[in-house]
Amino acid sequence: RLFGVDLPLRAAFDAPTIAALAERIDRAKQGGRRCAPRPLCPAHRGADAPLSHAQQRLWFVEELQPGTAVYNMPIGVLLRGPLDRAALERSLEQLVARHEVLRTRFEVRGGQPLQVVLPEARIELQHVDLSRVPRQDRDRAARRAAEEEARRPFDLASGPPIRAALIRLADEEHVLLVTAHHIACDGGSIPVLFRDLSAFYEAARAGRAPDLPPLPMQYADVAIWQRAQAGAWRGQIEYWKRALADIEPLELPTDRPRGSALSHRGDTVPVSLPAPLVEELRALGRREGATMFMLLLAGFVALLHRYTGRAGVAVGAPTGGRTQVEMEPLIGFFVNMLVLRVRVDDNPTFAELVRRVRQVTLEAQGHQDIPFEQVVDALQVKRDLGRTPLFQAAFAFQSAPERPRALGELEASPFAVDTATAKFDLLLALEEGDQGISGGIEFSAELFDRSTIERWRGHLETLLAASAARPELRVGDLPLLGREERDLVARTFSDGGSAQPAPQPACAHRLFEAQAGAAPERTALLFEGAAVSYGELNRRANQLAHHLRARGVRRGALVGVCMPRSPNMIVALLAVLKAGGAYVPLDPTYPRDRLAFMIEDARPALLIAQPELLEALPAALPPVVRIGESEPAFPHEQADDPDAGARPEDLAYVIYTSGSTGRPKGVLVEHRSLSAFAEAQRKQLGVEPGTRVLQFTRLSFDVSVMEIFVPLSAGGVVCLARAEALMPGPGLIDLLRQERIHIAMLTPSALMAVGFDTLPDLRVLCVAGEVCPVELPRRWARGRRFLNGYGPTEATVLATSAEYTADVARPTIGRPLPNTQVYVLDGRGQPAPVGIPGELHIGGVGLARGYLNRDDLTAARFVRAAFPEAEGARLYRTGDLVRWLPNGEIDFLGRLDEQVKIRGFRIELGEIEAVLASHPDVAEAAVVTREHAPGDVRLAGFFIPRGGRADADALRRFLAARLPDYMVPPALVPIERWPQTPSGKIDRRALAASAPAALAALAEGARVPPRTRLELELCALFEELLGAPGVGVTDDFFSLGGHSLLAVRLMTEIRGRFGRDLPLTSLFRAPTVEGLAALLRDGGGAPGGRASVVVPLHTRGARPPLFFVHPVGGNVLCYADLAAALGDERPFYGIQAYGLETPPRPLGSVGEMAEAYCEELRRVQPEGPYLLGGWSMGGVVAFEMARVLERAGRSVAAVVLLDAYLPPFDEPGDELPPI
Repeated sequence: RLFGVDLPLRAAFDAPTIAALAERIDRAKQGGRRCAPRPLCPAHRGADAPLSHAQQRLWFVEELQPGTAVYNMPIGVLLRGPLDRAALERSLEQLVARHEVLRTRFEVRGGQPLQVVLPEARIELQHVDLSRVPRQDRDRAARRAAEEEARRPFDLASGPPIRAALIRLADEEHVLLVTAHHIACDGGSIPVLFRDLSAFYEAARAGRAPDLPPLPMQYADVAIWQRAQAGAWRGQIEYWKRALADIEPLELPTDRPRGSALSHRGDTVPVSLPAPLVEELRALGRREGATMFMLLLAGFVALLHRYTGRAGVAVGAPTGGRTQVEMEPLIGFFVNMLVLRVRVDDNPTFAELVRRVRQVTLEAQGHQDIPFEQVVDALQVKRDLGRTPLFQAAFAFQSAPERPRALGELEASPFAVDTATAKFDLLLALEEGDQGISGGIEFSAELFDRSTIERWRGHLETLLAASAARPELRVGDLPLLGREERDLVARTFSDGGSAQPAPQPACAHRLFEAQAGAAPERTALLFEGAAVSYGELNRRANQLAHHLRARGVRRGALVGVCMPRSPNMIVALLAVLKAGGAYVPLDPTYPRDRLAFMIEDARPALLIAQPELLEALPAALPPVVRIGESEPAFPHEQADDPDAGARPEDLAYVIYTSGSTGRPKGVLVEHRSLSAFAEAQRKQLGVEPGTRVLQFTRLSFDVSVMEIFVPLSAGGVVCLARAEALMPGPGLIDLLRQERIHIAMLTPSALMAVGFDTLPDLRVLCVAGEVCPVELPRRWARGRRFLNGYGPTEATVLATSAEYTADVARPTIGRPLPNTQVYVLDGRGQPAPVGIPGELHIGGVGLARGYLNRDDLTAARFVRAAFPEAEGARLYRTGDLVRWLPNGEIDFLGRLDEQVKIRGFRIELGEIEAVLASHPDVAEAAVVTREHAPGDVRLAGFFIPRGGRADADALRRFLAARLPDYMVPPALVPIERWPQTPSGKIDRRALAASAPAALAALAEGARVPPRTRLELELCALFEELLGAPGVGVTDDFFSLGGHSLLAVRLMTEIRGRFGRDLPLTSLFRAPTVEGLAALLRDGGGAPGGRASVVVPLHTRGARPPLFFVHPVGGNVLCYADLAAALGDERPFYGIQAYGLETPPRPLGSVGEMAEAYCEELRRVQPEGPYLLGGWSMGGVVAFEMARVLERAGRSVAAVVLLDAYLPPFDEPGDELPPI
């Protein structure tokens, strides 16, 4: 402005001296880069004005979530000295008179929100006297009173958006609390507010006019000016479109799942950086030409990258927004949010990351004029009530912020007030003052535990210290863990009791032989009412083993086994081991092609098979040993234990699992692994002589190893049954009851299909092979032990285990088994912090030898540890994404690759894709999973047809002939082209999300036309507002281009045309014509009149209901989690405030509320006894309701007060003040 040239902000960094900057200005003048300052002057207007873009966003949030205090700005000041209360009251009135925005209300006309300036607005100074509270309790009482006041919501439609309270602590000690709504005030306005207030106070005390110049304009003039700048922002919009193209949400590792909408309940963890660290950072900043903001932001970006693995991290950063000098003396909402997206995908050094942050910051600040809301609209971001658009983590930094020092002759100092809210998932807010750098991490308490953020604070400090000391370190190598946490995750959590003596290495069949020798008469097998003793089983296995040795089986030989569940299946397994061989299960239900590959790959020396199953096998077979189902095989062979010379390091079995290339891979498991596992499970499950264990799974599923060898090594009984008797359902329940099974191991999907039964004999129920839904332990864990096992075939069945009770809230995969080590490692192979996702690595005696004929894959998956706590140890990389929980249990998050579990079987999606793509009518194929219901994972296949439309049924038959039944997707969907990620890969998330709609479209046609007059009118309304012809009843409003203002107009039109008043939130929950029509038909909108304020949060249960009164905000959604946690034994009702969604005006006193609410309560429950409760102010109202009911002769059984507090009054005997 001074020189009439336009220089970018980075010029101050590139030319930091006066001489260099003067040269830049001269060059700009000579080059014609003169600027024509955009005029900012008072507008010709009346009392009404449009909202600024930032105000419009906040107003919209208030409409969506009325009664929230998330955008309340409490400004607290501790005043010491003789206070003139009358002068302070006059000063507040003059402040509101000077700044129009502080006496503005916000209303909707014609579907458009407007700010309406009131000619005058009286700000009543509320008084709270705490001087009689004991001195030691006074500060706490003051903070509590201030927080209660700060959390009281504003009514923007009535105004004004500011109020004040004075808390008296002593004669010359007060707290002044000014609470403003963010729509009228921002952080940059606070110094202006106190400068003006101080000037008015001094003048009032002196009896003179204030020494303040007139304001050049008002905030409403700025809003009008801003609306006229749209054309000037075109270039800036293009910049942001490029900078934020294909941006995805930052998925931080939360402690709880994200809900469909957040209440903004929050908390703050304090942060204070040590002075030596700050000095080191300053030195680094001088070397790199970076500000402290840039250095700290680089550290924050590095931390978020390490937590999420995102290639690009986007962080929101507030900027003052006062781009014109005329804005400086105004109070208003000027702050703008810049989205700073920094690339971290190539693992740069920290110094390089600082340079990138510097460049991104300067570019963003050069394009900061355009409001954040305009950027959101330009990028057409999908609206989501559960997260902030474009960024979820924010960073704010203030260097030497201006603080109030005095109010007239009163000494002033900040008085912090916590609103317990959070605007974003995470906000790191720091400021630099005389004492160094301090601040806090504000976080969503709905998503995170405080202990988690306290750990993250430690990670940030550790990372910043390492970055300042060694900026040449790469981001991936920067340490996060302190010594204590590192020892926790790398030693304490990871070790499954290997400090205990490991069992002596042994061959698995020797454990069985020991039991047979100790008690030969004891029952070993039960099958269809017939029992086989240990002695008989050992004799028959020995006879077959001698025959196998006579047929050439020696140490290390592989022997195929193709047998149905029967006593001779167990005989065959034991005989192979006794002969020195290793068994290879061949499932006769598998397609011939798959079995042919397994036989060719394993090249078994012999095949033991039941004759009736041979026709299911391929033609090319090894020599076959035929044995029947139950009759003894080769009774004339020797019956003594053969000595084949088997050793613990020899192979025991080879089980094939799915392979990503389309080829299954054989996992090689040794005797020592099997015997150690059997011993560990014997102890964990409590298997002893006579314990009955169900043999449920197929031999080709490695859980069968657990079901067979654990009981046989401990003197237990293996209970066998035909496949049809084991089908999940009533037959399986009958089997469990009739056979008096003590221990059963099922897949979660099988258990989900079994109707519940008490089964008094069932002592231990184990699930394994899939993610365990929480409903299963809640249903089955009462009266028995309920275990969830996890482990890949490569770690001998199981590596970890968790025991659940019926009240489990969050199923995990538990802790490592004895003599097993598990590590959660990051991408560099280093221990990950508690709560941060990493790949699960398994070590210990249970590790398999590797893969049959696949040395390359063995080397890739079985690796050596590269961290000090386990240096050189052999580990198996599972490919599973997990994290440590604070209690030392492991939380399973999913897969890092395309491997999934279906009905307990581990499959590679790539194998299905390879087979599907081999069909001549398929050009390309992709297979994804989708969760149909909790614990119910299903496959969906997509394909691009080759030269026309392929027949999905024919493709399904093609797959069924080549893959096991559990690997054939029930859904096959043709597609023209793949959705792609920003890196050009197939967007599998998009495919999975589209699967239900794609299937519906195949069945119903692409567009679903309106079917009723109401749907027809709504379709026409969508088309009118969105300019989108041909809207169907299932089309999403926001996907068609709808945004917040159009949503408001839509609700206004619905109110005008249909006479129904739908809350704005209904459009987010039902964004289609079909959904809105259902709401209107079912009475989802209020037609007017006095609607009940009693809101049923759930109505199940036969016990007397609970009634909880709203807190100060008026809404009862805060009780939803409480209602759910209390279960289904009794109904739970919330009592919502009048005026929130119902037509009558809000009630003005606690007494009025109590009388009215009791009347409404008796409509639901005419007679007592009544159970009442309330949180915060709701507790006060509930207490008064109890008094009203008792005066009326009604019985009140209980009143539950949650953090309820009655403020003290100025004088004894005062009545409750108006609400």
